Amino acid sequence: MLRWPFPQTQLTAGELRLERWDTHKHADLLWRALEDPAVWQFAPKGAPADITELTRRLGKRPGGRDRITWVVFQGDEVIGTTSHFRAGEDVEIGASYMAPQTWSTGMNLRVKRIMVDAARENGCAGIVLRADDADVRANKAIQRIGAEFTHKCGEQMLRPDGTRRVSRFYHLDNDTVL
Repeated sequence: MLRWPFPQTQLTAGELRLERWDTHKHADLLWRALEDPAVWQFAPKGAPADITELTRRLGKRPGGRDRITWVVFQGDEVIGTTSHFRAGEDVEIGASYMAPQTWSTGMNLRVKRIMVDAARENGCAGIVLRADDADVRANKAIQRIGAEFTHKCGEQMLRPDGTRRVSRFYHLDNDTVL
């Protein structure tokens, strides 16, 4: 049975540390780490206009899905954010945005492993992941952890260019070794 919300306030693996989102502690650091517009290329609504909008996007929305937002540190440097979402007895991992200097370094894979381990430790039935169909890099990263493609779905959300987002969904069983 899924234990939600997770009791952990920090997840670690070597020099990587994920801390639970705290607006007062993390907003400025995360805003600076993710200021490159390329980070937000496939984000619904595009790049946040300011730190207030970033904070609103990372927080719990009224009527929104149950979410645990994490800030990703490498040593003492903030390098991104990611989230766990409750999806029944499964856990979805998503809303992952990493600083460009981490791209193509294997960092996203390492962060996903920490996230998967935490979800499994808290009793999830399985892991769900999704990525914009147009985001080749994100889809490859999800496939690298062994998640299996399940289906595509047109979403209600729009891309920054006004087109409807099409998401590719993946599932990772608990017996898949990372």
